[in-house]
Amino acid sequence: MAKIPNFKVQKARNFVLEFKDPYAILLLKREVDLIPIDSKEFLYLQEQLFKEKGLIKLMDKQLATGAWLLPEKEDVFGPLQKSTIWTLVLLGLMGLNGTIERKIEKAIEYIFETQYDYNTNTFHNHHEFWGDFMQSHNASILRALIRLGFTDNKDVKNASIAHLDLIHDKEGYCKYKKGNLKCAWGLIKNLLFLNEWPDSWKNSKVKESITACQDYLLAYDLSTANYPRLAEKPNNKWMRFSYFKTYHSDIFEALEALVTSGISDHPVISKTLDVIGKRCSNEKTWLCELNVNMQLKLEKNGQESPWLSIRGLKINNTPT
Repeated sequence: MAKIPNFKVQKARNFVLEFKDPYAILLLKREVDLIPIDSKEFLYLQEQLFKEKGLIKLMDKQLATGAWLLPEKEDVFGPLQKSTIWTLVLLGLMGLNGTIERKIEKAIEYIFETQYDYNTNTFHNHHEFWGDFMQSHNASILRALIRLGFTDNKDVKNASIAHLDLIHDKEGYCKYKKGNLKCAWGLIKNLLFLNEWPDSWKNSKVKESITACQDYLLAYDLSTANYPRLAEKPNNKWMRFSYFKTYHSDIFEALEALVTSGISDHPVISKTLDVIGKRCSNEKTWLCELNVNMQLKLEKNGQESPWLSIRGLKINNTPT
């Protein structure tokens, strides 16, 4: 089992509970206490959460079509973190059970009707630099839909299997205008996505892709994110922690992806745990250093984050 130095489990748990944020408490129950999202306790907590003004305001913004943004401005890539798809990613990160909320189901119907290309089996973005397909986006979207509980939805299942087919033997491959290389962000998002798959979906391809993601991420110094990329220096987002991310990642999320995929006894993991632990604040959490501008502003820069405490608790709580 992975253990983060300088991080006290009970102190962290008390911090989350004393923060009295219903969103954080719901996620704690799901990620750390492992309460099934269809259990009476979880559904009761979520029912109380849906009475919160912030979430009601977000739901009320939805159009009759199911979109959370005017159609002429709507696409996968932008406005970054504020489109229908990124709203669903946010709700998935929060750990909700979306199957009991018709507006979430309607939004899923909307994105498959308007933003899914059944010829390529991917969500499109047509971005001038990144191209028509970005693995980190596709994986983040599909992971959110699985986390929201839509594993019985045929579109979600078929799109997930199609994404696996696309990445198999080329996990994290990105085609930039300036060249081709593995994208560590894409690998992390793929690994997080595959970690969420229900057992009934799993096959040899899943295991092979998980192993390939693990092998690549562990072949470099995860603690410094020293991965090959277009720029000479690692992106500074690797070293800035926050919970609510979209297309990019950080070493904390990379650590979570690897540990929850079943790896803890590895020198790279041990070194990264030490780095994470040294940045732990008051033995209970970490400072939010990258406030993502999403529909619900749940973190603030420079403040101690209960969400990161939950991530730390999850890493410590995952049997390997």
